[in-house]
Parts: sequence; structure tokens; C-alpha cells
Amino acid sequence: MKPRLIFLHGFLGCPEDWTEVKAGLSEEFETAAHGTDRCGIIGYSMGGRLALQLLLRHPERFWGGVIISASPGLRTDEERVLRREHDENLAKQLEDNGLDAFLAEWYEQPLFASFKRAPGFSEALARRKQGPLSNYARQLRELGLGMQPSLWEELQSISVPLQFVCGELDHKFAGLAAQMHAQCPSSELVVLPRCGHVVHIEDPSALVRVMLPFLLECWRTSRDRDQLDNSQRI
Repeated sequence: MKPRLIFLHGFLGCPEDWTEVKAGLSEEFETAAHGTDRCGIIGYSMGGRLALQLLLRHPERFWGGVIISASPGLRTDEERVLRREHDENLAKQLEDNGLDAFLAEWYEQPLFASFKRAPGFSEALARRKQGPLSNYARQLRELGLGMQPSLWEELQSISVPLQFVCGELDHKFAGLAAQMHAQCPSSELVVLPRCGHVVHIEDPSALVRVMLPFLLECWRTSRDRDQLDNSQRI
């Protein structure tokens, strides 16, 4: 049986955002996310932040993780209050102005400049237009940075091997990835050239090339450790 991977998408995303990445990993891994055995976890942006929480709270469930273009949270209560207010305003704009207007303004942010030039942008935008507006508003209100705890002080306690991935054009999140890597002794850092924030859609092949050997090594190390533990108990 192949080792299993689960994928967590970001705000506005959907499972289909991972289609090309899953195809590139499917020869070695089960990517349909069925089963209850330990698995690897891959999370992007909002999904990356949630993946970090899962790795901290339930490390026994995972043998490795890849965190893409993510933040471990805001450091102060004041920052979180301001972010909650900001996200509530965004949610109201979404509800008042409609999804098309919201998406048009959202992707005008400099953060997404390289994503808009990517071949996969048009299809990704079409997928986002199909998503229920109420779900997006709920994500802003319930899963935004202002609602999540800061994980900065806990990063050093993560025992599961991690790979932090970011795009070289995404200066903000490249900086955050470097800081997380410095605080997390079980991690490695990969910066993908010519990519911005949405690396799994901007260059899925490059992402697979860096993730595949890391995930295989994590899985094999975990499997060998389990086999050794079992032999010692017999």
C-alpha cells in the first residue's frame, strides 16, 4: 500500500487546485486521502497554517509535512484584533458587492501578480467563481489570521520533519518561511525561482520536484523507525 498524503488548500481554493501536484506524486503516494493510518500533510497559505496546528497538536498522526506560502500567525493580540476587523470588512464587501467584484479586487493585490501571469490562473479563477459566496465569507470570519493563535513560540517543538516552500517573488512569505525554518530544527527551506505566492498552481512541476524526494525520505525514515520499534517489542 502506498503512503498517504492529504492536501489543505488556501482561502478561495478547492481540492482541484492540487490536481497537477497530485498527478506528479501519485506514482509514489496515495493522494485520495482515504484511510486512518499516519500520513504526510501538505498545506498552502491558510491550509499551511492549519497544517502547522495539526502537526503541533497531533504529531503522532503524521510522518512529514510541507508548508507552502504560509504564516504561523500574528504575534500580538493587537494585530489579531485589527486583522479580525479587516477580515470582517472584507466579508461584508464580498456579501454586498458579489463574488465577481470581490475576486477582481482580490487578485489586484501585488501578492498575486505572478499568479495572474501563470497559465493556470484562468482555470483557477473559474473554479473560484463557482464556490459558494457564503463559504468564502465564513472562511474570512472563522479561519483568518485574526482568529488563529500565534504559533511562533511553538515552532521549535515540532518534531515532525518539515519542508517550508515559498516563491522567490513572494518577498513577504519568503521572509516568513526563512524565520520559521530558523526556529524549527526539524525543517528545511526551499525557495522556488520565478514563483510568487501560489506556487502549486504557478509551477506545479517545480513544486513536485522539490517535494517528492523530501516526502519519500520522510516516509522511509518513519517506516524504518516503526519497523525497528516493532522488532524491539517482540
